[in-house]
Amino acid sequence: MTWFCMFALKNRPRLIGGVVGVVCLLLIGIYIQTSGAKYNFNLTLPELSSSEPVSIEQWSGQIVYMDVWATWCKPCIEILPQIQILADLYKDKNIQFVGINQDSNPVTAAAFLESHNIVFQQLYDPLGEVLVRLNLKGIPASVLLDESGHIHYLNEGASADSMSELQLEIDKLLSASNQ
Repeated sequence: MTWFCMFALKNRPRLIGGVVGVVCLLLIGIYIQTSGAKYNFNLTLPELSSSEPVSIEQWSGQIVYMDVWATWCKPCIEILPQIQILADLYKDKNIQFVGINQDSNPVTAAAFLESHNIVFQQLYDPLGEVLVRLNLKGIPASVLLDESGHIHYLNEGASADSMSELQLEIDKLLSASNQ
């Protein structure tokens, strides 16, 4: 882009060169502004067991998989062990797995996770902020963010096909980032 601007300024009459120059400066400004763009998806929720605030933005530069779930949701609890398997499979890759729990009592959720050996990061969202922000109609919900925080994949519901599809989408993002 800079090369084009320099060429246009050198090879055009002054009036056109001035217009092209202004346009080029605007384009360069837009390029600089967007190249350092802020992480696209940000939300801060308490960590399920400690209640310490955790910002999704802290994983900027990583792929983030969010699983929105609750203990009262049968499809949610059926799919959690499969998500733990994926978290274990990709543990050395540039991806963070995060559960977003919707239970009214965090103790219930923590006890369930412990009894089922689910150990990937868990956040607590009893008011459904994630559901509202993403305009989700229900749970379980799978959300895959790329390294810039843009939604790459979103799925409501759970099935064996959705887990296979999720793994393919994770692999695509990891391949694109050479991980």
